[in-house]
Amino acid sequence: MKSVAVVLMQFPQPSETFASGDIKSLYSSVDSLSVHPLRLKTKKTDGLIKERELDNIPIYNLSYIQFFKSLLCMFFSFKKLFFLLNVICFENGACSFKERIKQVILLPSVFYQFNHLKKIQPDIIHLFWGHYPSLLGILVKKYMENCKLSTFLGAYDLELDLPVTRKCLLSSDFVFTHTNGNRNIIKNKYNVDAKVIYRGFDFNKYKAFISLNVKKDPFLICSVGRLIKEKGFDDVINVFSKIFKNDSRYRLLIIGDGPYKNELVKLSVSSNCDKSITFLGHLSHEDTMFYIGSSTFFIFMSYYKGERLPNVVKEAMALSTVSIVSQTQDIQELITDKTDGFIVNQRDVNAAVDVFDALSNYRAIDFLELQRKGVVKISSKFSLDNSVRTLLNTWF
Repeated sequence: MKSVAVVLMQFPQPSETFASGDIKSLYSSVDSLSVHPLRLKTKKTDGLIKERELDNIPIYNLSYIQFFKSLLCMFFSFKKLFFLLNVICFENGACSFKERIKQVILLPSVFYQFNHLKKIQPDIIHLFWGHYPSLLGILVKKYMENCKLSTFLGAYDLELDLPVTRKCLLSSDFVFTHTNGNRNIIKNKYNVDAKVIYRGFDFNKYKAFISLNVKKDPFLICSVGRLIKEKGFDDVINVFSKIFKNDSRYRLLIIGDGPYKNELVKLSVSSNCDKSITFLGHLSHEDTMFYIGSSTFFIFMSYYKGERLPNVVKEAMALSTVSIVSQTQDIQELITDKTDGFIVNQRDVNAAVDVFDALSNYRAIDFLELQRKGVVKISSKFSLDNSVRTLLNTWF
């Protein structure tokens, strides 16, 4: 019997649709699977569970009542509490006071999920993220000897570089990451060999969407992401304003929400192209796919330090939407420049405009080949089935 428990911060998370896909695929591939988030349940949780068809999966989300009960109970587990506090406060490594406080605040959640894991005793406990979930990981390794610990390290985990992550990583039975660049960082920083498994997704969903024959608008450009400064949406608007001046038939859709939205709206007005830019806010995954699939172009100008092989760019390529993206770490593992998409330097608005100008002169057959190669790469290299199969073969 193959049993797996997955530990992450919040589930489902509005901005992490790929996590839902990963967990659904795992659920259908093992005998038993449970999910253990460390953050409290939110008002959106039940709606997202229904929207993403996760109703059958055991998800141990904490309520406020459970959190405070666990806060009281953890003081009766003095040895475990002292062990974790000692790691948080005195483990070697750079860690700000603020980060240590965050970890202390999470301790009731860690104890709550640890007690659940003790009851179910899964074969594999997989940390979906390697930062704060490492608190639970080190507790598992110390007090649950029969369970194997699996840890994934993403870009944010590596940027944060918590001492507890290092301690957890060195005692993990399996370590994974999702780019070769990350693998090199892990080897150099921690002297640990991580296995690279690309973040995949269910390509059948995209084939089903393509089969609907949704017509692409030749003048529609789409951009998707959280509206924060580092995601480069100001550059997206600046690129669009230049394109729009040359041809007013173009339109831009921006999907996502965030604290930078008001600034972006003001920029669109001052750029005199606000009537052709639509801010759609946060949408369901299905609606997002529809708009990406209806667009001919996808533009992604992020300069966020932790960006790695953005899932939304994979989705655009899968939907035959030609992608123009900024140079972020390891992006060449996803896009081959001028072959299945285009890569420009970060903050280089003129280079992105030049790509659009060049594309306007492409012959129809060359444009179709560009789209076809993007679809082929995603279906062969970033398949969720392949990713999950590799994960299971490594564990079992």
